[in-house]
Amino acid sequence: MEYLIIVFDTTGFAMQAESFFKTKLIKYEIMPTPREISLSCGISIRLDSSNLDFLIECIRGNKIHVKDIFEAVGVGTSRKIKKLDIKIC
Repeated sequence: MEYLIIVFDTTGFAMQAESFFKTKLIKYEIMPTPREISLSCGISIRLDSSNLDFLIECIRGNKIHVKDIFEAVGVGTSRKIKKLDIKIC
């Protein structure tokens, strides 16, 4: 299983992104931020990785404050997480 994890600096930024995704009918899940990614904001958003280009366009076009985007492959303890080299701003 492959998916994206969007990480934010604050819970407020995460809620702003959630509100945007909800209005655009983009399928997402709120999830705890994996500790191996960040110790700052405890909330991240999980999205399907097949929509990466569309999501980046939405994030840039709507000035959604994103700290980083990660790609996760696998589940549980066998999950591998890689930071994507994407310039958001």
